[in-house]
Amino acid sequence: MILFRMFVVRKDEVLAKDTSRIKKIIDAISSNQTDLTLARGAYELIFHGYDDDPRALYEIPEVREWVVQSISDGIPWLYFLRIQDSPNFHIIQGCLGYVETFSNKPKTYIMDSKKVRSLMTECVNNFFEFCRKYDISEDVVIDVQSELQYFLNEQRYVDL
Repeated sequence: MILFRMFVVRKDEVLAKDTSRIKKIIDAISSNQTDLTLARGAYELIFHGYDDDPRALYEIPEVREWVVQSISDGIPWLYFLRIQDSPNFHIIQGCLGYVETFSNKPKTYIMDSKKVRSLMTECVNNFFEFCRKYDISEDVVIDVQSELQYFLNEQRYVDL
């Protein structure tokens, strides 16, 4: 049985671009090998305080800025967030280079591919660094790479 957990990011943290509480939670999880193993792909990313906003999260400028800041701060989202069958990675991806969504073409986005590539590379590097630091097995690394490749192959992009 897989239990799903949540990283809840408060609106005040988004507005301040503050990732410190999430980093402390990750440090606490990582201090116990059993917890760390169970945390792989078990988290959802929730932004509290935006429920009444009609926009998609990746359309909200401060949410996009917070996500980019979290990657700059080294948060290893690829380890903790579900990639398959989850809105999480669509949110992350959209925040990295979102420009526009085609309403008549699901999963089709206009993206700034240079920005997406640069930030996705940083996201992947955060994951690899985290795996090295906590001696994560090569099997997990391969699984995440496969999931990410599958996810990216399912998307349709129109570049600027």
